[in-house]
Order: sequence, then structure tokens, then C-alpha cells
Amino acid sequence: MFFSKRTKIQEIPKKPTTVEGWKQVLIYPIEDLLVPLGLFAPFPYNLVHTDSIYAAETIASPYPFGGLNGSLLTSFVRKGVANRIERARRFLPEGYTFVIWDAFRTLEVQQALFDWFY
Repeated sequence: MFFSKRTKIQEIPKKPTTVEGWKQVLIYPIEDLLVPLGLFAPFPYNLVHTDSIYAAETIASPYPFGGLNGSLLTSFVRKGVANRIERARRFLPEGYTFVIWDAFRTLEVQQALFDWFY
């Protein structure tokens, strides 16, 4: 996975801006494993709920029955992200949890999303 490297937090622009220069944003690999979240994940990641929207797991999905090509029933995130979600979950009131709808996308899902919206 690749992420852009920013030196400071940027404010949200109040007026529309151009995308000029987007190819100059530096990216670098993150050496962090992907881990599953949800029902079939190991403890404590199984305490976070997921809804595999691209796999059309529930009727809430806007995608066709059977889902998009390359979709997964299990949501995967970087281990560091999973640990932060789990820490934050412990601060929620009893009976509450997070529901993750979107996380890692396979290249096939990204292509299917492009095709779907095109």
C-alpha cells in the first residue's frame, strides 16, 4: 500500500481548487501487514463490526447481488490502523462499536468501481 507523505495538516479549502500537481505528490511504501476486521478476525479485531459493501453482503449495498469483481467478505486494514480502531473502540459507551464499510480495496474492486460509475 502507498500513502502520500505530508509534512503538515492542510486546511480544507473553502473554494474549489484544481488538481494540478497531483502527480508530484511523493508516495512511499508502508511496511505494515494487512489484518482482518470483523466476525472472523482474531480477538480483539473481531469486536469491530464490518459490512462488506462491495461484496453486497447486506441489502444496504448499492451494488449488484454477488458484489463487484474482486470484492472480499472480510475487511482488511493495516495492523497499525486496526490497533488504533481497537483503542478508540474501548472509549465508546457500552453497547456501541464501529462499523467499517470500506478499507483495503483490491485492484479488481477499484477497476469495478471505475466501470460501475463510468
